[in-house]
Amino acid sequence: MAELPAAPAVTNAAVNAHPDMAPAPAHAAITPAQVANEGRRKRKLEDILYSTPIGAPAAVTAAEVGAAQIRHNAAIARSAGAAVSPPWLAPALNAALAPISAQIANVTVKAMNTAQRPTGGAVIMRAKEAAGYAAVPPLPNMVPPAEPHAVTDVFAAGGLAPGAGVVPPAALPVPANFAASITSAEIGYLCRFYNDTFGIVAGDNHAQQMKKLLNYLCGP
Repeated sequence: MAELPAAPAVTNAAVNAHPDMAPAPAHAAITPAQVANEGRRKRKLEDILYSTPIGAPAAVTAAEVGAAQIRHNAAIARSAGAAVSPPWLAPALNAALAPISAQIANVTVKAMNTAQRPTGGAVIMRAKEAAGYAAVPPLPNMVPPAEPHAVTDVFAAGGLAPGAGVVPPAALPVPANFAASITSAEIGYLCRFYNDTFGIVAGDNHAQQMKKLLNYLCGP
C-alpha cells in the first residue's frame, strides 16, 4: 500500500490541467521534495479560492482546499517518521484543525452571502463549525407533528464532525435564495444540524426565525 494515496482531482478541469495543479500521484515513500510539492499545491488552491471576487463562482471549493491541507499534513507526518510523528498525530491534528478550517471557509461564505442578501440572490450554506447535533430545536413549536424519515435518518446517524465543506445534506431543506423561505420545522432541522440556536428565543414568530437564520448565514 502506498505511503500516500493519489490525490483526487478537483472538479474544475482547467485547474487540473495546470502543470502545478495536476492531481498528485501515490507515493511509496515521502521525500522532502514531495512534501514541498504538496504544500505548493495546497497554497495554490487557497490562492484560487480566496482571490475569487465576492459573488463570483469559485474555481475550487473549500472542501477541495481542506482536502489538500489534510494531504499536506499527512505528507509532513509520514516524511518525519513514526519516531518524530506517531501514527495518531495526523488524525488528531486534522480533527483539531477541522473547526478552524470551517471558520476560515465561512469567512468567504459569509461575505458572499452578505453581498447577495440585498438583491435576493442565492444562499450559500455555511460549513459546520460545532461538533455533534442538537437534540431538539430551540422552540417546542419548531418540532413537526411527524418528522420525515429522511430527516430522522440524518440525525440518527450521529453528529457529523465540523470542517470545511461540511454542509447540510439534501434531506434537510435550505432556502434557495434570500427571497425564499422555509418552514419553522425546517429552520429547526438546521439549528439541530449546526448545533446552534441562531439566536432564536421564546416568542419568535416564523418571520423572526427566518430572519435569524439568514443573519447566521451572513455572519458574524
